[in-house]
Amino acid sequence: ASEYYQSKLESTGEYWAEQLNVTASLSKAKFRQVLEEEEAEGLILLEESIQTGTQQIDQLSQKANDTAFHAAAKAEAAATRATKTSVAVESKNRAVLASLNASA
Repeated sequence: ASEYYQSKLESTGEYWAEQLNVTASLSKAKFRQVLEEEEAEGLILLEESIQTGTQQIDQLSQKANDTAFHAAAKAEAAATRATKTSVAVESKNRAVLASLNASA
């Protein structure tokens, strides 16, 4: 009788050991699956973040180019006004000198 129970105990122990191994294997597989899904989601978020950052950089770059273009246009306009003013003052000075020479 004791051999019977001993045999039964061993077979029951083997059964539960096998069940634990199966459970452990399933748990590992599920863990790998979840890890792969999380990794894929993380990569998607990273890619979206990179795209958003690239778009922001492009927008800032365009804004900087626009600002530089407007600043250059203003500087050119100011230089043109300064040149016209200088030419006008020079003409006026020549006229005054000519007038003084004529009256002397």
